[in-house]
Amino acid sequence: MEYDKSQVYSIAAWDYTVTSSQRNSTDEPSWWDPDNDIPPFLPPDCENYTVTAKAEDFDADNDGNIEVPGKDEGIQKITVNIYHPDTDPDPVIILEDYKVER
Repeated sequence: MEYDKSQVYSIAAWDYTVTSSQRNSTDEPSWWDPDNDIPPFLPPDCENYTVTAKAEDFDADNDGNIEVPGKDEGIQKITVNIYHPDTDPDPVIILEDYKVER
């Protein structure tokens, strides 16, 4: 979560999956750069784990609509799920937080 929040704000929604040996994305964040190990692989002692991360637009004013431009612009909800084979398909940990374009 902290890694994703430390990256530059990526305007479009994004997602990725990373393990200790693979990374892939269907909608890459603007900072995605596998040639420079971004995002990094999980460390070797986490070889059985999988991390999925995604950012999506957030309805900050809770009116049921995403206004861009408008009150909801520049706010994303980030969700990180951590999986282990013993708990799959349920995540071991789910983290949710928000990122604001600054």
